[in-house]
Amino acid sequence: MDVMKKQKLRKDKMLPPSERLTALLASRPGLRDKLIEAFETERFLVTLSFQKKYKPDDPNDLQHFWLRQGFPVNDVIPSLRHVAADFAAKEMPNAEVGAEGWH
Repeated sequence: MDVMKKQKLRKDKMLPPSERLTALLASRPGLRDKLIEAFETERFLVTLSFQKKYKPDDPNDLQHFWLRQGFPVNDVIPSLRHVAADFAAKEMPNAEVGAEGWH
């Protein structure tokens, strides 16, 4: 990462959270638009996975978060399976996501 990019990241971290989010989403209009669409329905399931170690001695850096609002609880697992199958079809056609214990 170049010096100017690091300086911008440090400066951005000093912004209030809502301004930071606005700035970050500006470079990801597809994500921004889908979040707006989902939040406006008030019936959504959002999942996020990202790589970050909170402490240097953490055994791994893969973090997961989910938020469900007004989304039927019985549709959560089928929806996650659908996303996994869709991802596999587009990104990893040889992945075995249909097997027991998939992850």
